[in-house]
Amino acid sequence: MAWPFRRVFRVFWWVLCTATFCALPLTIWEFRNQGWSPHYMGWFIGGIFVILTIPIAVYEVAMHTEYYTRPRLQRHVIRILWMVPIYSLDAWFALRFKDARAYLDPIREIYEAYVIYNFYAYLMNYLEDELGLVDEHLGKKAQVQHIWPCNYILKPWKMGQEFIWETKKVCL
Repeated sequence: MAWPFRRVFRVFWWVLCTATFCALPLTIWEFRNQGWSPHYMGWFIGGIFVILTIPIAVYEVAMHTEYYTRPRLQRHVIRILWMVPIYSLDAWFALRFKDARAYLDPIREIYEAYVIYNFYAYLMNYLEDELGLVDEHLGKKAQVQHIWPCNYILKPWKMGQEFIWETKKVCL
């Protein structure tokens, strides 16, 4: 069953984007005539783009939840997609409330670390779905050296379980 408002949402989205991109230069020109400071102009224009990005992210999350055919992979994709509204809202609030940035940025940084781990988990789940046991598959591969200059600092990781464990530690 398809999402009933998908086509309406797409048309509305394109009309909103077109209107925004047409009205943006006029808005900037009017701000200059009114004597607004560049800080407030940047905050207002940033708000316009936040308004444009959040529906995209919500739409993508809605599509992944509607067509939830590969839950092991899609739950990680949904977690990654929520990074767009979190980053855009954080940047927009940081433009407006300069002093609150010290409180907002740690939330963004914590979620960024969570997203990096989810991307790693997504890759591992994908490889397990495609290859079976990843550590056994990697155990059959030839040894790979670290890239320069890490090859002088780190000892080589044995392909297989040790390689997966070390990459997980690096990711975390």
